Amino acid sequence: MVEFLSNEYFRAILVPLLFIAIGICAKKLVRSSNGWQKTDWFLGMELMLGTVSTSLVHLIEVFNKNIRSASNTPATKAKINTAQSVFQDLTASTTFTILVIALFFVVMALYKDFHSDFNTSSTPNPKHEYIVVGIVCNLVGLIFMYTFVLGIKGV
Repeated sequence: MVEFLSNEYFRAILVPLLFIAIGICAKKLVRSSNGWQKTDWFLGMELMLGTVSTSLVHLIEVFNKNIRSASNTPATKAKINTAQSVFQDLTASTTFTILVIALFFVVMALYKDFHSDFNTSSTPNPKHEYIVVGIVCNLVGLIFMYTFVLGIKGV
């Protein structure tokens, strides 16, 4: 059992899922009304905002780590390889961060148009609200969160 828990892929997948479950329970507790509501499960904005914040922190970490390692590299050829590595890391992290920020605004716009708590101009169709906010926005948030955890940051 300990070997299973020490697996880095298991931790990278399980820990965010635990925090998603905590977020769902927290929404219900803060609302303090009886029973569960469908809006307790609408986590697209929270997932995207979490991904934006972690990718920004990662971008700063990549920049700081690579600048330090580039300045400590004595040989010229090694400095060129390190500079190329820094450029690749920064380019990937910056591109991902910009993409996630842009998609965060898309998810916010979808919430505004389809979520009954935010759309004051008309009453959204409950089926469309569930599909767009409950499924599409949550999937976008999950996909980008796990893309960051497993792909950009790496395990």
